[in-house]
Amino acid sequence: VVNLSYLGTGFAYLYDRRTQALTEVNLKAPFAAGTRYSETPAQGVSSIKKGARRIEFINTIEEGKRHASVDFPGQFRADFVLSEPGLGVSTLAPKSGKGFHYTYKSAGLIPEGRFVVGDKVYETTGNARALFDWTASTPPRRTVWNWACGVGTDDKGRSIGINFSRGLVGDGYSQNAVWIDGCPHMLADVVFEFDPQKLLETPWKVRTVDDAVTLTFAPQTERKEDVNLGLVVSRFHQPFGSFTGTIRLPDETLHVTLFGVCEDHVAKW
Repeated sequence: VVNLSYLGTGFAYLYDRRTQALTEVNLKAPFAAGTRYSETPAQGVSSIKKGARRIEFINTIEEGKRHASVDFPGQFRADFVLSEPGLGVSTLAPKSGKGFHYTYKSAGLIPEGRFVVGDKVYETTGNARALFDWTASTPPRRTVWNWACGVGTDDKGRSIGINFSRGLVGDGYSQNAVWIDGCPHMLADVVFEFDPQKLLETPWKVRTVDDAVTLTFAPQTERKEDVNLGLVVSRFHQPFGSFTGTIRLPDETLHVTLFGVCEDHVAKW
């Protein structure tokens, strides 16, 4: 869910890795009509509603859990809770002028619930993991960034989550981290290497500038959008697939296999 004041947007999608079927629903609301955004990552509601269709995150934590739901009658439904067993990472960075960028990320959350697409029901299992992302920002008029997140395990069977970003913060500020069983470890600036003309046909390389992280991302399919409304422009590619490689920490080196997304986004707000 995104609230730009003059435009509200929301989307949800489900990708079936066995059948490679992608189901997506989305809403757009001029002047953000029917759109709310929570006061903090841990308090309030972020939602977009249009008639009977809605996407909603209840971020107020009760008994250690957040709640999320999607309702597009007859098309797509989801209802689940997210438990956060570890710690998140908050980053606050100044932008040009009087602007700022704040984000809260937490990877390796435990989801419990189900998705319904048509007459097919998908229920989470005990090994399912998720990432939570809450951002408030006054970005430059034109913003270009890459993002990657994923969850999975290492060769010791531990829960692993990653979050990497380039282009939104800089000058010594970082939101790049790896979570091991819910405990975050901060990492250096990240470089994304990919062919923008062959986003799905060729692997991506994701690495830190100190080479502590060396990951290969193999895309399977993507969600994409190309919007030009004059005032608002968004050229968005979000392939999802698998990450493999190593993450070197001071005390150990992780060998990981993860599933997640990369993102290439150019926006005018």
